Amino acid sequence: MLLGGMIPAVRGILDRFPAQNMQDGDGFLQNDPWSGGTHLPDIIIVRPVRADDRTVALAATILHHQDVGGLAAGSVPPDARDIFQEGLRIPPVQWRRAGTEDAGIAAILAANSRAPDLLRGDLGAQWAAVSLGAREVGELVQSMGLTAFAAASDALIDHARRMTEAALGRLPDGVAIAEDALDGEDGRPRLLLDGAVDHVAVSVLGHLAGDEDEVAGAHGRMERQVRVLLADGVVVFLVGHGMRLRRSAAGKSPAQKTLVSMMSTPLMRSTR
Repeated sequence: MLLGGMIPAVRGILDRFPAQNMQDGDGFLQNDPWSGGTHLPDIIIVRPVRADDRTVALAATILHHQDVGGLAAGSVPPDARDIFQEGLRIPPVQWRRAGTEDAGIAAILAANSRAPDLLRGDLGAQWAAVSLGAREVGELVQSMGLTAFAAASDALIDHARRMTEAALGRLPDGVAIAEDALDGEDGRPRLLLDGAVDHVAVSVLGHLAGDEDEVAGAHGRMERQVRVLLADGVVVFLVGHGMRLRRSAAGKSPAQKTLVSMMSTPLMRSTR
């Protein structure tokens, strides 16, 4: 579910920092629900993969941190009345340049956590993860060539699309509806979630009390991201293990054969 939540979060970073302007060793982070983030303890870090003097991919990670400030230890307490009581809100910022951490941003982050050493350590672990990913994907681009890598990436996305469409197409005709809610502090449902699935598409709708864009209390500004997370969860459940690629390249197009080879590398095997 967190991986699905990274989709709008990474887009929020790219809206502020276009990929073509990123340089090797740059690092960007955010946790802002108004910029695609989930809730404040989830900090997203992005590092570009550079080849041929251009950004060809992004390495990204998301981690739920122990404490990012707010009304109570652990952040995002259930009795929070607004986002300022939930914790420190971080819009998309450039956190590292050429691998070097921005000391000012680091100081602000540490000063707003009850566990600054944990926060610094976990951010360092995230940076190590995206750095490893960027290096190994960069090596993959170098060994394959940029054109083949781009074709293989397109084939991977197309394969996922076709597998998803096939899984949804196997659903019986009709509509299935589910409903749930997050509890409010007065014991009444505060955030109503309705999900509907039919045999050709997935539609997940999040309805907030009074059709407002946000509601009082913790997680009050996650409506858009809730939709994305629920839709991703439904699709993953429906598709299941059918998304796995067959290792054989027989009968596949050149791009698909390259993709099979790409997915057989130790890097790609380790991420599945």
